[in-house]
Amino acid sequence: MRQLAAVIATIMGLAAAGAWLRSPLGAGALLAAAALTVSTNGLAFTAVAELAGMPWAGRELGVQNTAQNVAAAATPPVTARAIEFLGYPATFGITALFPVAVSRVSRRRGVRCPGGDGSRRGRPLGAAACGP
Repeated sequence: MRQLAAVIATIMGLAAAGAWLRSPLGAGALLAAAALTVSTNGLAFTAVAELAGMPWAGRELGVQNTAQNVAAAATPPVTARAIEFLGYPATFGITALFPVAVSRVSRRRGVRCPGGDGSRRGRPLGAAACGP
């Protein structure tokens, strides 16, 4: 997931540069971003379930699904306002920062959370990412 976040951030950075330079690069980057950003959904669901463990997978998937739906509902109006006030290049540039931020807070392979014995001890609901 962290590698995909880096690729998505790069593509959105290219979209920002293409919009700034008024280059066809921007259109190509947006086409790639449209395909890649939705293609990670299945991987995200799988990762959430694996990180949560069997006893907590359903609850964690519910939290993840709710957060994803809230973000999906908020994205169009927020992005439209950002484009209105900042323009396409700045909005695409800001959008490129989100996957970077996510890769900084997502759980790394091999990191043991509190209660790493498979229990949820010390981990609040929705805390699959226990360390940067």
